Amino acid sequence: MCKGTLELTPGECLVVEDAPNGIRAGKAAGVTCLGLTTGFFAAELQAVGADWIALDLVHVPPEVLFDVGDRQRVGSRRPWLVQIGNQAKSLEIRRPPAKLRGCSFLGEGGGRMRWLTCIGGSGLFAILVLAGMAGCRHEGQPSAKEVPAKAAAPVEDLATSRKGFVTKLRIRRPAPQPYEDEMPLPGVRQVAYASGDLKLKGWLSADPEDGKKRPGVVFLHGGFSFGSDDWKDAEPFAKAGFVLFLPMLRGENGNPGAYESFLGEVDDAIAAGRFAASLPNVDGDNVFVAGHSVGAVLTCLAAMLPSPYKAAAAYDGYVDMKTWAAHSPPLLVPYDRNDPQEVRVRNPLEFATSLRCPLRLFASENGRGVSALLEAESRKAGKECELIVVAGDHRAMVSPAVQQTIVWFRQKSGK
Repeated sequence: MCKGTLELTPGECLVVEDAPNGIRAGKAAGVTCLGLTTGFFAAELQAVGADWIALDLVHVPPEVLFDVGDRQRVGSRRPWLVQIGNQAKSLEIRRPPAKLRGCSFLGEGGGRMRWLTCIGGSGLFAILVLAGMAGCRHEGQPSAKEVPAKAAAPVEDLATSRKGFVTKLRIRRPAPQPYEDEMPLPGVRQVAYASGDLKLKGWLSADPEDGKKRPGVVFLHGGFSFGSDDWKDAEPFAKAGFVLFLPMLRGENGNPGAYESFLGEVDDAIAAGRFAASLPNVDGDNVFVAGHSVGAVLTCLAAMLPSPYKAAAAYDGYVDMKTWAAHSPPLLVPYDRNDPQEVRVRNPLEFATSLRCPLRLFASENGRGVSALLEAESRKAGKECELIVVAGDHRAMVSPAVQQTIVWFRQKSGK
């Protein structure tokens, strides 16, 4: 329908899609397809015929922009600039400004690539008109060949960045979420663990005292305080035979220490893993970490530092802490959010190359976008990281994600 509206041949179009059904629809129409790995794995998109793969529209392969004309997949007879919104009604087609030769594309300031959307039987998909794309640029702007290559900046890992760094808190106070001082549930006991000089609390599953060593799971709760509902979220691990430990972090639930917002709390998460590994009924070589929401971000950061964790599972965490800090209320950001280093040492997206153990990012439909960025950066660095989209909203996705994690942790432990 889109190519018919513009009176273009299939060879003059490119379908851009992030779902297998959309790729199938594009290939059925005889159109070349670019698959975006924002919701599905590259292999899944390639299996249904995607000609190119990209992480997102910022990382479009150069051959899509420059080689298409050479391959004669695109004609150059009509240099249209095509603009779209998020609905078919927003379609606008107009001739480009005189200074544009054919189109404007990603990489030029302001994201000037324009799209034509269409709603077809298989759902929403996009067609990008590439007429005259080869060599397309602003007059006077250097081509890709004319731009001198920049030396790659050295990559600093998270452990190095944190070494010697001392946060400067604007306010020193407990964690910003109220809590109830609850008694442990049946089959659970409250214990103490050490994180540096701090003596912190946590809930631990009961030891059956049968002399067997079992794999352990440290579960990092969502929010900024711990409650019995958090135990219920994680309890399937205990029922599946894992030793389960849910730590309360510094400043939470009456614990000593000040709330640091994803800095000292990471130390506590790693200390909780060491505590679990030291238990007589835990196989210290098979200790895992999982967490939801706030706990998911802590899980990712812990997985990027030296720790006892063999693998990590993060559930719907917003891992772009730069954006989170910029838009969160001051109560949640006790440091200077305008200090780049304060933000950076708390941001998993800055340290994908630091990943030290396998990581699975479970995400709801609404939360998968930012997780996909971390997955892509980690894989680019050769790290084992996988995004799995789970049905349900931010809360409802936890239960199925836990069940999938149990299977994965068992595989990793060989038990």
